[in-house]
Amino acid sequence: MAQRRAEGLCFRCDEKWHERHHCHRRELSVMMVQEEGPDKEWVEEDETDSDEEGVTVAEMATLSLNSLVGISSPRTMKLKAKMLGTEVVVMIDSGALTTLYRNHWEVELEMQGITVVTDFLPIELGGADVILGIQWLKTLGEINVNWKLQRAKFKVNGQKVTIQGDPELVCAPITLKALCKAIGDEGQGVIVEFGSLQVGQKTKDELSGQPRRVLGEFPQVATMLAAGIFQGSNSPYSSPILLVKKKDGSWRFCVDYKALNKATIPDSFPIPMIDHLLDELHGAKVFSKLDLKAGYHQILVKKEDVPKTAFRTHEGHYEFLEMPFGLSNAPATFQSLMNEVFKKHLRKFVLVFFDDILVYSQTIANHHDHLRTVLGVLEEHQLYANQKKCYFGCESVEYLGHVISAEGVSADPEKISGMEKWPVPRNVKALRGFMGLTGYYWKFVQRYGEIARPLTPLLKKDKFSWGPEANEAFLKLKKAMVTVPFLAMADFIALFVVESNASGVGLGAVLMQHQRLVAYFSQALTERQMLKSIYERELMAIVFAIQKWRHYLLGRRFVVRTVQKSLKFLLEQREINVEYRDG
Repeated sequence: MAQRRAEGLCFRCDEKWHERHHCHRRELSVMMVQEEGPDKEWVEEDETDSDEEGVTVAEMATLSLNSLVGISSPRTMKLKAKMLGTEVVVMIDSGALTTLYRNHWEVELEMQGITVVTDFLPIELGGADVILGIQWLKTLGEINVNWKLQRAKFKVNGQKVTIQGDPELVCAPITLKALCKAIGDEGQGVIVEFGSLQVGQKTKDELSGQPRRVLGEFPQVATMLAAGIFQGSNSPYSSPILLVKKKDGSWRFCVDYKALNKATIPDSFPIPMIDHLLDELHGAKVFSKLDLKAGYHQILVKKEDVPKTAFRTHEGHYEFLEMPFGLSNAPATFQSLMNEVFKKHLRKFVLVFFDDILVYSQTIANHHDHLRTVLGVLEEHQLYANQKKCYFGCESVEYLGHVISAEGVSADPEKISGMEKWPVPRNVKALRGFMGLTGYYWKFVQRYGEIARPLTPLLKKDKFSWGPEANEAFLKLKKAMVTVPFLAMADFIALFVVESNASGVGLGAVLMQHQRLVAYFSQALTERQMLKSIYERELMAIVFAIQKWRHYLLGRRFVVRTVQKSLKFLLEQREINVEYRDG
């Protein structure tokens, strides 16, 4: 060590040391944390130079975690001092046995009129430049320290000396509430690091993909970069980007995480069923709809998962700091967060489906209170709504593809118009799109399964063959969608009535309350089921309808109406076919 000092070499590497020197070779600092237990006996050994030239003697430093990361504790104080003419921040820590500094070994430290000359052990620190521990404190003799007032009194060369800590240098943990206030109205608020991406091990080839060209300039990249949504990256991961057209004609910036999603362990958090959400709205007359602004971007990605979100553009390589669209676990993570935030109010006067929030009430007076509560929750957790997409105090409102009012629920006219204008499908992909859209409103269409039966076999891969029968079914289904009825909201106090029927090709049923339609059910028969007797087909219609509406009927008395009179003696039969016994 003496030879290194004489030759002016860095104590960490073999390069010449100077004031602005930085080691290119990083060292690993290992901290051994001991739980509370019996005191150990510390043995200090005299420092000796190594007999071999150029060999650094390893030294064990005992320090507190607070001093390592720079967080103040009740038995630490911070103050400003000068070292080699440079202003530094000094932390006096009674929990650190060793005196530490970022760069040097033996230097002079000028601190509030006194000079400290001692050996400093170099180590990477956070929040402070110098740590003065017990190693230095023991040299002072008797010390009178008031940690609360941040003041220490001792003697140097027989003269009394007082040093005063600087409260402005204290780095204490901040609460979420205080952080939200500090951010201000113009800042970006984040609730919590929520839901880590659980990524399994994959090879480099499986996670990489071929670059996809982006045509033209895309201003959202610069905007999102300036907002801190993502940052520049040198990650080994790289996903292509794509553009998705939104309702207003603008384009949403998305990343194609297909390869990453294949390597992701799925999050099993349940996503609510839309039909079950709508069942909560019986009796509601006043509605407000809130839409969160860039909802996914209000959740941070865990630090260790940030590199996995990397994507490439024609301008560079970036990675998301906030949760992006396209990740397979993003919907479950966001729904979990929203459920936790509105846990006390869910299905009482609030429905939440991802970033779509519906507030519903029976009176305008109650609605004011409910709306104030919901907005208070959003403010408390720093969730931001998009004012342009919010509607307040409405008698009817569009929510999740449905128009909701006190009278009941109907299909969204825009969606119906889209189905009416849908061109004749020319391939499986186009047919799947049409069937997916119409299937979303199956409960509005009488005999939906029977009408769509000729189209179902065409959905299979390599089975597409458009003919007259398929074209007729396509036109019938479009006509049926245009004339969908207004459905009543389910009332779980009133009596339910199930009316069923069966034909040679399909089964059908309707769920009624107060002489109003609540839902339709229909199902096409297989070739084997078509061979059954009319008695069995009518029984199948009842069983399948009750199974479909089990969540309405279970534990309640209800009425079943059928045109097959012989079924009224069903309960008197001694033997029933096995496939109907558990219905």
